[in-house]
Amino acid sequence: MEEKNHWKTIAIIFIVITIIESIFIFSVVFVAYKLDQKQNENQLKCQNTCSNIENVKTFYYNKEDKSCYCYDQNEKVVKQLIIQ
Repeated sequence: MEEKNHWKTIAIIFIVITIIESIFIFSVVFVAYKLDQKQNENQLKCQNTCSNIENVKTFYYNKEDKSCYCYDQNEKVVKQLIIQ
């Protein structure tokens, strides 16, 4: 009689594992989205900062060290700053 109900235990375990996996995947996607959104905000801050400086032609935002570089038309660094 116990063997007939064995598949129910396996089904419950499978459902629980599927729910845990779904929660984990959702959490990873949510954290990645928030990190990407923060990097986009920092890049926009860099762009706004550099656009307010005279003679700045381009800018570069380095994601690894959160640095912003503003370049003039001769590709020399006019300003460098860390964006928090």
